[in-house]
Amino acid sequence: MKYVILFQGLYYFVTAVWPLVHLRSFEKVTGNKKEDWLVYTVSLMILSSSLVFLYASLMTETISNEVFILAFINALSLGFISIYYPLRGIIRKVYLGDGVVELFILSGLLMGY
Repeated sequence: MKYVILFQGLYYFVTAVWPLVHLRSFEKVTGNKKEDWLVYTVSLMILSSSLVFLYASLMTETISNEVFILAFINALSLGFISIYYPLRGIIRKVYLGDGVVELFILSGLLMGY
């Protein structure tokens, strides 16, 4: 399970830092956003989770139940948003790719549990 948490931490770190570093390129791929502050807020929240996952996977012997729960709820929540809203035509279909990654993470977490 540590490798799944490590992957999740790395994936979340990269995807969270991208709009913080270069919002314009992020919006070219994902579509224009009306509220930049909201993009930054979500990015910082995902970045926070990524740091917990990276610490847990690299610096601890085992993954605690609390980290597992956080990882599972993050992947479930982001996966739902990344699949439901593109299929309804509300956000770009590119988010479906993130949905697939989140499903991969969920399956890895469940297999390791």
